[in-house]
Amino acid sequence: MKNILRISFLFLLAFAISIGNVDAQNYGSKKKKKKKKEKTEKTDDYFDESGGFAHRLWYGGMVNFQISGGNGGNTLLLGISPMVGYKVNDFVSFGPRVTFNYIEGYFPGPNLKIRELGIGAFGRAKFSPSIFAHIEYEVLNVKEISDFGYEFGGSDENFYAGVGYNSALGNGFGYEIMGLYNFMEEDESRVPIEIRIGFTYNF
Repeated sequence: MKNILRISFLFLLAFAISIGNVDAQNYGSKKKKKKKKEKTEKTDDYFDESGGFAHRLWYGGMVNFQISGGNGGNTLLLGISPMVGYKVNDFVSFGPRVTFNYIEGYFPGPNLKIRELGIGAFGRAKFSPSIFAHIEYEVLNVKEISDFGYEFGGSDENFYAGVGYNSALGNGFGYEIMGLYNFMEEDESRVPIEIRIGFTYNF
């Protein structure tokens, strides 16, 4: 089953990238029609370092919410995932990402509470103003607490890759949706595909 999901996801990834390349070519051809003076002014503005380091930064964040059922019970997940990106140029950016999740399971007998803290790094490449590729490596620290007060923890590693769509809302703000595949997911009971929805500023 996982092999089928992996092949299907990679096929969709290649399809989205091909659409992004066509969109980027159309976008590039439109930009070439602008006057040379306007292009020079834009280039000068981009390399103007008067704004300092901050003018190359963009910000993003997601609210994590999930309700799932199975194994005779239900699970609730709540969390946040802020991120900061540094623009190497108009197309490539990278930066850190932090995740904090609180998970509570409602099962017969003692319930289980889980706290997850993830720290990772990501990279992005824009194929067009709206379509981008996203890769991410994350180390997740997991701490589990039962109703009896027993605690135990561990760590997990994740490597995500996928594509996303970003749409501008105005004044630098935008929203985005991503589809990612976790290539390091080892639990056969979990689907390795993750859908994320969030907001960005200055992306």
